[in-house]
Amino acid sequence: MSVASRNRGAGRVSTIMEGDEDGRGDAVQVFSGGLLDEHWDKKEVQKHLDMMNSNNMFLRIVGREFEGYCDQQEKWYGTSYGVASEEVKKEIFDSWRTMEKDLSAAVEDATKGGMALPRRNPFIAERLDVKLEEEYPKDFWPAPEVLSDCGSNVRVFFKQDGRFHIPKTNVSLTLFAPYALESQRRALQVAAAGLCRTEELNEMSYDAECAGLVYRLAGNTEGLRISVSGYDDKLELLLNRVCQRLRDDKPIDEAVFERVKDRLLQGFRNTINQRPPYQHAMELIRSLTTRPYHRLTTSLDIASEFTTADVNGVIKQLLSEGIVIEGLIEGNTRADEARAIVKEATDMFSVAGNGKQPITRRAMADLSQAQEGVVVDGHKEFVITRPGANKDEKNGAVVMTLHLGWQKSPGDTSPQEDADDILLSCRGNVLSQILSQMFFDSLRTKQQLGWAGEKSPSDSISCRLNPLLSSSNLLGQPNPQPLTGSHYIVQSSLQIVERAVSMLFLVQSEVSVVEVQKRIEEFVADIPEKISSLTNDEYRDYVQAVVDNLKETPKKQADEFNRHMVEISARRFDFERRPRLIKAIETDPEIRDKQKMVDYARTAFSTGPRVWARVTGSAESLPDELSDAEVDSIRDKHTWVESNSYF
Repeated sequence: MSVASRNRGAGRVSTIMEGDEDGRGDAVQVFSGGLLDEHWDKKEVQKHLDMMNSNNMFLRIVGREFEGYCDQQEKWYGTSYGVASEEVKKEIFDSWRTMEKDLSAAVEDATKGGMALPRRNPFIAERLDVKLEEEYPKDFWPAPEVLSDCGSNVRVFFKQDGRFHIPKTNVSLTLFAPYALESQRRALQVAAAGLCRTEELNEMSYDAECAGLVYRLAGNTEGLRISVSGYDDKLELLLNRVCQRLRDDKPIDEAVFERVKDRLLQGFRNTINQRPPYQHAMELIRSLTTRPYHRLTTSLDIASEFTTADVNGVIKQLLSEGIVIEGLIEGNTRADEARAIVKEATDMFSVAGNGKQPITRRAMADLSQAQEGVVVDGHKEFVITRPGANKDEKNGAVVMTLHLGWQKSPGDTSPQEDADDILLSCRGNVLSQILSQMFFDSLRTKQQLGWAGEKSPSDSISCRLNPLLSSSNLLGQPNPQPLTGSHYIVQSSLQIVERAVSMLFLVQSEVSVVEVQKRIEEFVADIPEKISSLTNDEYRDYVQAVVDNLKETPKKQADEFNRHMVEISARRFDFERRPRLIKAIETDPEIRDKQKMVDYARTAFSTGPRVWARVTGSAESLPDELSDAEVDSIRDKHTWVESNSYF
């Protein structure tokens, strides 16, 4: 038997997946993988298979329960180990030999003396043609448009690729369902049912992934989201298989359910007990300001009681009550093919929303209207204090959000409303660019809050929130952005959650949270003067950095798709927002004039409502402020500013 290396083919797969226009190859090169059998020798194969038995096996067992048997030490690392006695070896290998006999008989019976070849992979693409050959002009990035003739209560945006010229397509469909909106319990049922169906589809997922296709199915507070990406030739087939599994919604196997439940509960426990202090603090802020909000401890209690009866039939009921579909199809797909993809879903599900009921409940609290809170120097403040969940964690964290304003309301807006909205975002972007560096330099470099000598170059501060992005996790709550690096964090960034535009200040450190809060307050009070101290050239450099960042074009097809999905997920659908931001920053005197920015900062940072979340480390003890019950009571009285809640 001879085996030929196909490294060039494997490299082509990587290149095409990255979207390099020069990385095109024929089907043989693309799908051959790393190795290709060129000659099949049955006797040689059987010879090697016969060697795979307990007589030729080296068995290594690792576990704390064997510590008493380990009477030797490894030379270099001092690891304890031991060699099993003949009695122990006999017991183990006798049990293996018994299984070998049964297994050999089963294999022989199944294959009738031969070796079975792998089944055909139905997802391997047979066609790799690029359907739109003409190249878009360099600076022309057309926006997706609503796909016509998809039926009522369906809004799917479509864009055929004319930039990257690769045979791939990305699809994301959100199935908004009133069923999931009703309660925290129902949202968890939908999430658990989605995870069970994903678990069942694992075998199919492997074949699809080998063929360059991936999918994701997730349940959340609003319904279900189905995403499929990869080579477009068999993409519709994969989507069809996923949709069929949802439509049929057969009873879930008990073993599958137990595996999913165990992972779900363990995930909740890990998040509650092991999360970094800054994530705990951000969770506390969401508990006061965000709707819907599902407290993790409550989710754990609810999910702990789940049985298969709580998830069986959930998806079928969700789909039968009428759904609304929104999504995006973008890539190497024509409009008629995109309509066929949408029809695949609408034919299987009951798309029967009446358009009058809200399909989301997303909203942010208008804290300026709240009766609670403390007025400090002309602005309203809320302070939430909790001990850290991890008793071994020495660090505490302080997170403060300072509200700057609201993005425009859903639906048609006047030119003035749009201009005000763009101006607010431009100001936020420029302030974020300036303050992120100043905050880090002041609180960490100079004041050494959270300074650690062994810092790596990939420090936590390097990751900043995307000023254009608002994200949600499995259960529909905004995600904290991942901050890689050490346990010491100093960060300032712009934060947009739904329609609320805020500045976020975050410090995770061993220093007392009381002292950290004081230092942040001093920094914020001095912001106008800090901006004023910049030279005109320095200020222009900061502004230009924002423009350069906004002008950055997508490097891969998936990047462009994700950029458009931000607008759809936020239900803003403003795909031309970025060019308007660039134009305003480059021309509007309110942005170009440093003194006007100073005047704005002086007003905004002195009057904007603030929410503080303080999570203490193991060495510090403070009384709780704003208990969960008090937070819930305040939420009940909130004036909520809703996002685009209707279809």
